[in-house]
Amino acid sequence: MTRAFVIGNGVRVSGQAGIAQWVHIGDYAFIAGKSSVNGDVLPYARVGGEPATFRGINEGRLARIF
Repeated sequence: MTRAFVIGNGVRVSGQAGIAQWVHIGDYAFIAGKSSVNGDVLPYARVGGEPATFRGINEGRLARIF
């Protein structure tokens, strides 16, 4: 059995987003729709595009913590 990818707690993945094998998506990250995720995503990051690039911090989730 192989590990395809790892998705952390509270991650939001929008429609038609593709996630490659061996990718780690950090806790509470946000993946925009129609994105192509080919690399690791940091916790609380917002990514989007093709290929997916960093678009900012998931401030809404961070505000709930602090």
